[in-house]
Amino acid sequence: MHQLTKIAAYALFVLFAVACAGTSFNKSTSTMGAAHKSTVAEYQRTFNKALVLMKKQQYRRALPLLESLNLEDSALSGVSINLSIIYMKMAGETNEVYIEKAEAALQRALEINPANSVAHFQMALLLRKTGRFSQSRNAYERALTIDQDYAIAHYNLGVLCDIYLQDAECAIEHYRYYMALVPEDSEKIRIWLSDLHRRQKNTPIKLKVGSS
Repeated sequence: MHQLTKIAAYALFVLFAVACAGTSFNKSTSTMGAAHKSTVAEYQRTFNKALVLMKKQQYRRALPLLESLNLEDSALSGVSINLSIIYMKMAGETNEVYIEKAEAALQRALEINPANSVAHFQMALLLRKTGRFSQSRNAYERALTIDQDYAIAHYNLGVLCDIYLQDAECAIEHYRYYMALVPEDSEKIRIWLSDLHRRQKNTPIKLKVGSS
């Protein structure tokens, strides 16, 4: 039962933290001409409108807005991250075309900003969804190297190690870290930790061939 609960909870993440990579350009507008400032402001309005639609789960309406932005000139890795989220929503479980688009968008986001912890987190979710569990672990760990207090990354990495990688030590480490960051979830996590410790205790010791 606990295993099923963890799998069901695995996809929890703060969807709109993606904008934290920057919702405005990092370039100073003090030396820009009026026409260029207008272009930047329009870009920003389009991006913000897309975020509002995503919060309302109107993904198909948000998609063309994000796709219309000139990603080649964009200083916003958040544009590509949000595109990847929409593509994954549209992909469901089996649409490989949208999954490929989502992965390409995340790769683009990481090219723009390799230090974007949210981009690494979203990549970890995609890799887990497509069965690349070891690579997913690496992506979570990169996110946590950038932001060691990224609570939901600790949570999801704990579940990945627990359920998919069968790495109890890793799971315990990240469950505990998550519990320290989100104490209101402590009761649930303590149950999971107890389950892990019980399974560790009951795991038979494998003797090497030739040992007595």
